[in-house]
Amino acid sequence: RNHKLEIIDFMAPSFSTARQLLSFLQDHRSFVESVEWTGCSNDPLLNLLPEATWKVDQFDIWLLRVLDVPQAFAQRGYLGMDGELELDVNDATFPNNNGCWRVIVREGRAIVEAGGKGSLRCGARGLGPLFSGYQTPETLARLGLVEGSAETLAQASRILAGPRPWMRDHF
Repeated sequence: RNHKLEIIDFMAPSFSTARQLLSFLQDHRSFVESVEWTGCSNDPLLNLLPEATWKVDQFDIWLLRVLDVPQAFAQRGYLGMDGELELDVNDATFPNNNGCWRVIVREGRAIVEAGGKGSLRCGARGLGPLFSGYQTPETLARLGLVEGSAETLAQASRILAGPRPWMRDHF
């Protein structure tokens, strides 16, 4: 009885759908020993399991390289509050990213322009996780990957708020 049920893709857009999915999987317990799917490290579906009987078999760290600061921040979505970030980017590989950038967010969209005081400073290693939301600005500051006042870090956290990024695809 060493059978495994492997889920290639699924979607549970509501609590009701998620409960039905879990019920469907539970109905297979006499046939399979385990269920496997690709999900994120904080997959909400795991919170609906009656017990913490799951385990992570493989964990990949999210990697992202920002190649064009103005375009990246202008095209990103924003779920947090309106406001401004003043970035000071130091990127040895992509010199066009270097300098101070004002990111002005209104109603979920951003306008990015050169200038500003650069109150939030970072290099390329801090820029990717900051931009994507993979790590909070405060965490990145504790790691020495970004620099800014407590107020600036809090403002960046509010503006860049959103779910932690992940991808179902594995390359």
